Amino acid sequence: MLSFTGCEQEAEIQPKDFPVVISKPVENADSGGVTFSAEIIVKAKTNLSDYGFKWGNSGAQFTYSISGEKSIGDFSLHVSSDLKNNEVYTYRAYVQTSEFLILGNEIEFLSKGSKSPVIESFSPNEGFDGTTVTVTGSYFSLNPERNKIAVNGQHAEILFQGNDTIVFKIPESDFAGEAQIKIFAGEDSVISREKFTIKGPEINNISSLKGYSGEYITISGRNFTKNGEKTEVYFGTEKAFLTTVSDTEITAVVPSQPYFSLFDEYPAIIKIVNGLKSAENDEDYTILPAWDKRTSIPYSIQNEKVFTWNNNAYVLEQSRDVIHIYDPQTDKWSEETTASHPADRYENSLHIVLNDTLYLVGGHWDFNLQEEFWSFNIKNRQWHRKQDLPFKFTNATYFKLNNAIHIITGNGEHWKCNFADEKYEKLNNFPETFTNSFGYVFLSENKVFMVTYGKTFQYDDTEDTWLEKTENNFSRSFYGHCFGFIYKNNGYVCDLNYEEKIYRYDTGNDRWIPVSLIPVPIYHSSLISVFFLKDRLYFMDLNAYNSQMYLYKTD
Repeated sequence: MLSFTGCEQEAEIQPKDFPVVISKPVENADSGGVTFSAEIIVKAKTNLSDYGFKWGNSGAQFTYSISGEKSIGDFSLHVSSDLKNNEVYTYRAYVQTSEFLILGNEIEFLSKGSKSPVIESFSPNEGFDGTTVTVTGSYFSLNPERNKIAVNGQHAEILFQGNDTIVFKIPESDFAGEAQIKIFAGEDSVISREKFTIKGPEINNISSLKGYSGEYITISGRNFTKNGEKTEVYFGTEKAFLTTVSDTEITAVVPSQPYFSLFDEYPAIIKIVNGLKSAENDEDYTILPAWDKRTSIPYSIQNEKVFTWNNNAYVLEQSRDVIHIYDPQTDKWSEETTASHPADRYENSLHIVLNDTLYLVGGHWDFNLQEEFWSFNIKNRQWHRKQDLPFKFTNATYFKLNNAIHIITGNGEHWKCNFADEKYEKLNNFPETFTNSFGYVFLSENKVFMVTYGKTFQYDDTEDTWLEKTENNFSRSFYGHCFGFIYKNNGYVCDLNYEEKIYRYDTGNDRWIPVSLIPVPIYHSSLISVFFLKDRLYFMDLNAYNSQMYLYKTD
């Protein structure tokens, strides 16, 4: 009687209809293993698809096919690995047809042990996380699930294994250096004599060891990208924005120091992180303080803006006949009497200075749009009413191009203005509206750009069209809308969200780069005014409860 399995059946079959295989007593049972042998005493009427041996005990089970190694007839197998000494095993031969699995008789034997696994060589001998390594050796377990590999004590993924070959992948880890390769064949194991060199990022040179936030530095070295798809650079705890990354060179933007160190030098170790590996520079990088405190107006002035003329800053009050004057040389504010402010109270008007004249353009009070258009002679402190403008707005932005002022209103209207001759030309509308939102236009490298929430556009003045260039993540915060300014021929945006960062537009790569934290504490009622004197940038909050001023002093 033969037992067989297939199609979930068990039955008595006649030997003449199916192949018959018998398992023979084991031979050569010693500390080097044991030999199994079998004989097919009745051949099948159909072709065999597979044959070999099954063996094991309660601790482990094995199946090994030798159909690809020997011809049909007598067949044998010497098992020289993964047998425990002085344990009882059973084995039996098997043959497989297209329909049935036929098992031979079961033989019990006492194991005297087997050979331990051997590592003869591996290639390559160095690499990175994820590198594929081929190990050549012998006496690996014939049960693939019982072969394991550890690299420096960490489990590695096996990709392929044969009788004398195992292919595996170096696991991800934070380790770099000389690593042991250990192979487990069941409960036996072996450690390679040679070690595998796991390589991590290495820093060879940094272009500068001090600078202001927003400046670029170049980090040279090797292996910056080999251990993972993501590469990051940190200055202490502050993450840097990366403009270019290759395996041997990184260009990073120096991040702002933490807010508590914004006015002090901030020493920081530069660290490169790639995958789980990292490398630190031996010397500190010093982030220089980009901001310095300056004297603000000694009391609040609401709903006003700062304008500049003749190397001084000015604030006109609406409620008093007073003009405030800031002298950057002495860092002091003074007051002078001036002509009464003729217009109604207003918000969001544009303050545009041309030669010796301040033009007060548009705005609103409680969303009642300002119709009057006034100019202010800064020298003699006199107001002059001009012809009403052909447009109104609650929010607008402007730029100067080819000696003409261009104003873009919150509802998207685009006007080319000649204030002196009181001539106005309506151009094609800007493609978006920002009446109750954010819009800022700026010139950079003689190109005109417009930034709104989510998008940045470029203006083609020859075609009078706007082209969308790139996306951004700017959005309104609890404290109010973003605001923009131009500094040293670059456009900037102050994002008032939780990080409160200043971003600079990278014209060549069409992206916004973080360059500094905003120095002014932002509140719901903050009224920030940005102005420039002698190529220096000033931030001032004119709010009643938070009057402060700061100088951006990068060179």
